[in-house]
Amino acid sequence: MTEFELIERYFRPLTLDRPETGALKDDAAVLTPPAGCDLVVTSDTVNAGRHFLPDDPPETIARKALRVNLSDLAAMSANPLAYQLNIAFSQNAFPPKDWLDAFTGALRDDQIAHNLFLLGGDTTVIDGPLSISITAFGTAPHGKALRRAGAKPGDRILITGPVGDSGAGLDLLQDRLTLPDDLPQNAETKETLIRRYREPEIVTSAADLIRIYAHAAADISDGLPADLGHICKASGVCAEIMAAALPLSPEIRALHARGLRTWPQIVGSGDDYKLVLTVPPEHAKDLCDKLKPHGLHAAVIGSCRRPPAENAPLTVRLTGPDGKEIPLPQAGWTHF
Repeated sequence: MTEFELIERYFRPLTLDRPETGALKDDAAVLTPPAGCDLVVTSDTVNAGRHFLPDDPPETIARKALRVNLSDLAAMSANPLAYQLNIAFSQNAFPPKDWLDAFTGALRDDQIAHNLFLLGGDTTVIDGPLSISITAFGTAPHGKALRRAGAKPGDRILITGPVGDSGAGLDLLQDRLTLPDDLPQNAETKETLIRRYREPEIVTSAADLIRIYAHAAADISDGLPADLGHICKASGVCAEIMAAALPLSPEIRALHARGLRTWPQIVGSGDDYKLVLTVPPEHAKDLCDKLKPHGLHAAVIGSCRRPPAENAPLTVRLTGPDGKEIPLPQAGWTHF
């Protein structure tokens, strides 16, 4: 199969015949944002062996590659519009047709779910593992995209769902975590946690709502302390979060109760792709309630504070259920 046959068979259908794409026959696409809107652009690369496992199913690789970008758009309160896909196949292990069918089929399903289309991109081969880069485009009303620099002292900190599941799923896949035989629903727990690592659950439908209420936002890709820390540094605030207020899945709650997941592991492992938001205190409960119809079970987990002194570190502190501070990994997951 030639490169152009590959594009025509597997990737051109993902354009949904939108005129902006030129049916992938031109050197570039032409994209015009809706009137009164800014174009919000993000880009992420996922590599086999670094961001997903080489033997992961193709449909989960596709969903993760696209959803990590959709998560960035959600954090900016942008509505998805389109994306470009650059994929470098390993020349030593070019995928068979059934792999390509599953990969592009999963992309199409997510496109429909999140209302976007393939705008273009590139296909090539590489002397190395599979590498996928996606650049996603979203829209937000002019000047209204949410940024990390808007948090204010007194803001409540919200999280849009449980954290810790993805990190546990990766540890299970890499044999760094073993579930005890007497754990209720052992097999189901393992399957659930692995699925949440491979296929992060992303909600993009709440962008307009989040834009109205939140002062700042970030997606949790590298761990809650690290990504909340980015908000703190951009906004000049400190953050205090309470372990007892963190929403946990039943699976992580059971593992934590048995001493198999510590608080630093739960909040610091990353790859959960939930949103952390700072919201004026008078709007925190209202926003939590209004996010429920979108499938987001948000919780207030802490608040922003002024730094204790000039030039003091802009820290994220976690307080345990006993009221004592729990040391946190501030750096989080890094690509290097």
